[in-house]
Formats: sequence, C-alpha cells, structure tokens
Amino acid sequence: MVFLRVKPVSGMTLPEVIVTLFLSSLLILSLAQIVATQLKNTQRLSRRVYLQRQLVTVLQMIRNDMRRAGYNINTGNSAVFRQADHVVSVSAGADQIGYVYRLSSSGAGQFRQVVYKLSSSEPVSRLLLCEKYSASPVTMAEVAQSDRQSPCFSVFDPKRIQVDEFHISASSVRKMKTEYQQVSVLLGVSLVRMPSIHESVGFSLTERNAL
Repeated sequence: MVFLRVKPVSGMTLPEVIVTLFLSSLLILSLAQIVATQLKNTQRLSRRVYLQRQLVTVLQMIRNDMRRAGYNINTGNSAVFRQADHVVSVSAGADQIGYVYRLSSSGAGQFRQVVYKLSSSEPVSRLLLCEKYSASPVTMAEVAQSDRQSPCFSVFDPKRIQVDEFHISASSVRKMKTEYQQVSVLLGVSLVRMPSIHESVGFSLTERNAL
C-alpha cells in the first residue's frame, strides 16, 4: 500500500487579512483624497480662467470704444457732453466714466453717448453700461439715467460675477502747446459663489482735451 503525504495548504491568518484590508483601505482613501484635491484645483483654475477672460473682454471693449471718444467727423471741435470740458468725463466720486463720439453727419441719433458706472445698490455690485443716441450731446447725468427707452444693463452676468471695484482717475498732461488728459481705469471682479477667486486689471489712455 502506498501512502501519499499531503502538504498542508498555507494561507493568510485572520489577523493578516485584517491588516491587509486596513492598509488597502488607507491606500484607497489616500488616492481618493489626491484625486478629489486635483479635481478641486482643476475646477478652481477653470473658474479663474473664466473670470480672467470675462474681465479682459470687458476691459478691451471699454478701451477700444473709448479710443473713439471726441470723434466729430472733422468738424474741428471734439464731441463732448453738454457742460463738459474734457473728451472723457469722470464723475466726482470717480465711479463713473463717460464720453461722446459722432456716428454720422446728420440724423436724430448721430451722437453716441456712453457712461459706465458702478452700481452697488443691488445684492450684487454691477458695472452698468448706459448709452443714448441723440442729434446733439446731452449731459453725462442724463446719459447715466436709466429709463425705458435707454435702459442701463450689466456688462457681466450678475448671477456669476460681482464687481468689487471700479475706479477712475484723470490727470492733465501738457505736451508742447497741447493739453491732454490721461485717464486710468481699474476694474476688479470676483465670482459670486466663490468670492475668494478675484481678479483686477487696469489700463490707461491719453486723450486730447476738447478745449
């Protein structure tokens, strides 16, 4: 008779299984935290890029349009608001800026008049664009007044972006015998749901005075 010797099957003991499961859980938890952190950073970066793009787009729009300030179709005189002395007008509180330029040689809407102003009376502070078209320039205060015919509207989506600062400064600069006005604009915005994501950008322009 032949007897076969069977080797005992080796395996993990219960304590070893528990330790292995514990270490595996720690590893999985650590990986999950790393993935969650990277996802959160990616989302934050995406929101910051969105905010930056919106801010730069609006500032480029303002700057490019402001370059037309005072244009009056070679009449020899700059187009300005009624009762204004400068091509670019700045409010006393330095939270409004406006200008005028001519679109055509005649007609009821030959002058386009623009005012950007900060509105902080809303739940979310907004930058408003007010504009009016008329046969002759009116005052800056009239343009800044929102009405049914010419309502002011927000340049940013107020559900997503709030305006933290909108500051304008102006100073006179004389070159040779000509007087110029240097205007600087600073605009700061943040996300409504994530105020910690904030961006601010500014620019400066030099415009020849009307007088």
